[in-house]
Amino acid sequence: MYNHIILFGYISCTFSALLALIFIFVVQKNNVDKKGLYSSTRNFIIVSFLVEFNYFLSFYKELILSNYTVGPLWRTFDYVVWIALFYFWIALMEKLVGNAKIRKAKKYYKYFTLTIITLFSIGCVMMMDEYYEVHNRFHLIYLIVLSILFFAVCTFTMIFSLYNGLHNNPVSQSRKYMMIATVCLIILHIDHLYIDTSLFLGKLGQSGWTNGELDLLWPAFLITNLATIVFIYKTDFSPVYYRKANDKFETSELTHEEMELDRLNRIAEMHELTEREREVMECAYKGMANPEIAEALFISRNTVKKHMHNILEKLDVSTRTELIYLISIFDNKVRNDSSRN
Repeated sequence: MYNHIILFGYISCTFSALLALIFIFVVQKNNVDKKGLYSSTRNFIIVSFLVEFNYFLSFYKELILSNYTVGPLWRTFDYVVWIALFYFWIALMEKLVGNAKIRKAKKYYKYFTLTIITLFSIGCVMMMDEYYEVHNRFHLIYLIVLSILFFAVCTFTMIFSLYNGLHNNPVSQSRKYMMIATVCLIILHIDHLYIDTSLFLGKLGQSGWTNGELDLLWPAFLITNLATIVFIYKTDFSPVYYRKANDKFETSELTHEEMELDRLNRIAEMHELTEREREVMECAYKGMANPEIAEALFISRNTVKKHMHNILEKLDVSTRTELIYLISIFDNKVRNDSSRN
């Protein structure tokens, strides 16, 4: 009965990861920032799926097929995707917040990840037997110290990134996602550290699953996947807006409507609005209410509120009235600022 529950759990978390993977490739396919948040989210989901699918195959092979041996290539792949999972999560948090401190932490953690992958790959090939057990005392100390070091640095970096993210990310949905996923990943890492050290020492025999050990991996993965799916559904992955000015026309040759659009484009470029924020700003400038904007752009009212919050913050205004006024006087303001300089 226990094995069937675990099997169902791994099927569920693997299927939810696959669902998130399909979802990220479908959502806003033609209007996403390939180098920004979308790319980081996609990479995290791909690695999550590889980790969970690997665990599902391992469980099925050991508990259903009674094949407990794991070759060096499989062991190496197991550790590589597991270590990479945490790097891609930290990279995703950096994109969610855009904070300089997290960006710097991610940069150093990238080098740490490459080092840890190399050191663990050596251990997988040269120090473990086909059951992950280690028989040489020096090799045992090497792998246990390496596992603890990886856990300590990884956990510290995630908590550091989460702390800065909660204080610098104005979007409530992103903060909730960061909190849920980080807590789940820390639980996953604690459980993984216990299983690894027990396997190194030979305390779990041929397999940790055969001893009926409490398995926290699949429920933590399942919660993370569900939170990721909700995050994808509620997030706009539009790229940062870059002005698409038509330089072949002089300003004097533009119609009033074209001049209005040109002004909005320059404001969006100057304040680094996303394409979707640019569209919402234009609707707000035309006097449309949130429900009308949501209907016109085929997005939810909550998404409109989020975009309006970001627009007001980036343009350093407090109300829509101030926003409309700022847009209307933008050309005069730019000329005045230029003359002062």
